[in-house]
Amino acid sequence: MPGVRGRIALVAFGDPHLLPPIRNTAVALTHRGWRVDTLGIRWAGRSAPVAGFPQEVSVILPYEIGPGIAQHLRYLQFLSWCVRRARRAHYDWIIAYDLTGAPIGRAMATVSGARWAYHNLDLVAAPTDMSRSQRLLGYKARELAAARRADLIVFSQHARARIFMEQARITRAPLIVFNCPSRRWNDGVDSLDPRVEALRERHPRLVVYQGGLNLDRGLSVLIESIPHWPADAALVLVGDAPHAGATAAARARITALALDDRVLWTGRLGWAQLPSVTRACALGVLLTPPRAGGLSVELAHLAGASNKIFEYMALGLAVLAPSTEGFAELIEAPGFGELCRDHAPAALGKQIARLLEADAYTSQMRARNRAAFEREFHFEHQLAKVACVLESPRRPPCGRLRR
Repeated sequence: MPGVRGRIALVAFGDPHLLPPIRNTAVALTHRGWRVDTLGIRWAGRSAPVAGFPQEVSVILPYEIGPGIAQHLRYLQFLSWCVRRARRAHYDWIIAYDLTGAPIGRAMATVSGARWAYHNLDLVAAPTDMSRSQRLLGYKARELAAARRADLIVFSQHARARIFMEQARITRAPLIVFNCPSRRWNDGVDSLDPRVEALRERHPRLVVYQGGLNLDRGLSVLIESIPHWPADAALVLVGDAPHAGATAAARARITALALDDRVLWTGRLGWAQLPSVTRACALGVLLTPPRAGGLSVELAHLAGASNKIFEYMALGLAVLAPSTEGFAELIEAPGFGELCRDHAPAALGKQIARLLEADAYTSQMRARNRAAFEREFHFEHQLAKVACVLESPRRPPCGRLRR
């Protein structure tokens, strides 16, 4: 490891354990010689970590936040706490995340003289993306005002970046950093989850769907498609549903279709645990079925922002991705996977069956995906362009953002 380059704070008004890109940034910068502090909060009732942090990264969560209007008061407390810490800690750089983090990063930089970067992981593009109280309190306007003063802006997806540039009236394009896993993510994971081993003994060909298990985000049609799969294929669901009612509805439909023996629901797993499940699978699925009124910005522009696609590729899975312009360029054109253009259960089931049965075709796809991960779709490679700016002299060689 190189000598210490400087001190940097990663700041989010959220739990960084639930945000793997923050964990990956902390680890990558630590390996480059930075002293990293990760500052955030704890969400009440969400104690299980998804992304574990190594001991050399300082993670400080001074407050626990619950639902309701009181969280806005906690936000002010957290902002004040971060400003006081920045005044004492002498940070060289601050990286702040998302709508609520941007004003905090700007305030910390103002009092400390540090440079700061705004890294957007989840674009708030419309008023409907915010709560009523966030709209009334002007969170979006504060985000845009703060971002105009940033030394660097980073996005995970090109189209989202363009939308934000127009909102903020910024003319210089942000850097794009895909939400990829760390290159070392799968190191040392040799054993499989016993539940997956047992399922694979009965059904050797496995399909995985991970993330938020919302019926209207593709889970429903995926379950309905299973009767059209080969008889020896089964589905692994990794994640949890947004509420108990959704869980019950999904389980009821699985039972009604007599699929209990062909569906394994692991629940939410820690980020480091995922390879012990997904590496046993042949195909990774992400679906965004059409909606009345069209897809949200978040769902329409997932290519690059979706960490699960790159996690599938890292483990050598073939990929079935949404039919959007972004995924056509990222996944379909280079042969990393196929797009789902027909969400009727029979059509989807036949496409999945073909991918499972076309051994030579899918084997080549899986090999390409693993090689692409090693070459460019790991976080250390993606973050290198940001690290180049962080490690530049005091005045960035490309100048400040034009406004």
